[in-house]
Amino acid sequence: MARSKLLLSLILILPLSLSACTERFRTSFNGRVAKVDGRVALEAGGPYDLYWETNDIIISGTYQREGESLDLNGRVKLQSRLDSLPNVSSMWVRVHFLDAEGVIVSTHRLWTALGDGGMGGKDFFINWNFNRRFTTPAPTRSLNFSYDGTVRDSSGTDDGGGGMSRTGGSVGIDFWRTP
Repeated sequence: MARSKLLLSLILILPLSLSACTERFRTSFNGRVAKVDGRVALEAGGPYDLYWETNDIIISGTYQREGESLDLNGRVKLQSRLDSLPNVSSMWVRVHFLDAEGVIVSTHRLWTALGDGGMGGKDFFINWNFNRRFTTPAPTRSLNFSYDGTVRDSSGTDDGGGGMSRTGGSVGIDFWRTP
């Protein structure tokens, strides 16, 4: 009886847990409306300054748009609350192209850091710069960003939980933002 209740509980809880995980690490939000507060209007020509900031990261640089080509050049920087932990286990930044109503029409990887806490994850081994060219769909009027990552104080492993975790003497912070 207890075993069947446990199994039933797992059957009911597992889809919710998986849904939350896939939402956080989703790489495409195409067809969804982006948050208003993170939108960056795009103009033809350029280069124009690009600056986008959250409580986790700053994206700064320039963009230049010629027809359907968009060049994004700049740098990703961690905010001080994350920068205090020297190891980047992993981090992904995506750019989302939006139509006039703010609907995401295309999603692309802008920048990635994969260190897994070892020497490759040390801040001074990561190239924080990006220089990318994208083909934007015709209805693109603005862009937005999303990201997810984990930073830690040493090369220990994380328990995979959200927020702050401690395993084997290592403290890690998971952080993310949807578009």
